[in-house]
Amino acid sequence: FGDGSNSQDIHGMISGEGEEIPFSKMLKARNNVEKWLSSDGGVEERMVSTLRDVTRKGWKDYAVTDRKEWVRNSFCQVVITVGSIYWTLESEQVLNIEDGGKSVKAMGKWLTKNKDQLQGLTELIRDKLTSLQRKS
Repeated sequence: FGDGSNSQDIHGMISGEGEEIPFSKMLKARNNVEKWLSSDGGVEERMVSTLRDVTRKGWKDYAVTDRKEWVRNSFCQVVITVGSIYWTLESEQVLNIEDGGKSVKAMGKWLTKNKDQLQGLTELIRDKLTSLQRKS
């Protein structure tokens, strides 16, 4: 909710870990809770659409941003989701190569890339991070 004890403005959501994700558009909590909580355009719908929006942005940013910077600047939920999707996608692409020589070479490159990404995360956690950033 917004500032003040009487505020009826809902600005975003907070995860169990304490990560705050602002809604794309503020929501007004008016009338019966059943209406603004779960009706069309209510809190539940706003949460889903906001997570979809930030995940879509994270997906686009992942491909064009240095991974360490992407991890540092993205919401934890986005890092976990998009990072897992990319890892799965790239792993599947390597495993689906049928030419034996190309397959082995691609697996070597995939392994090196994953080791480099893990090294980058190791360097990142040695930097100053918030407790929330450490959880992602």
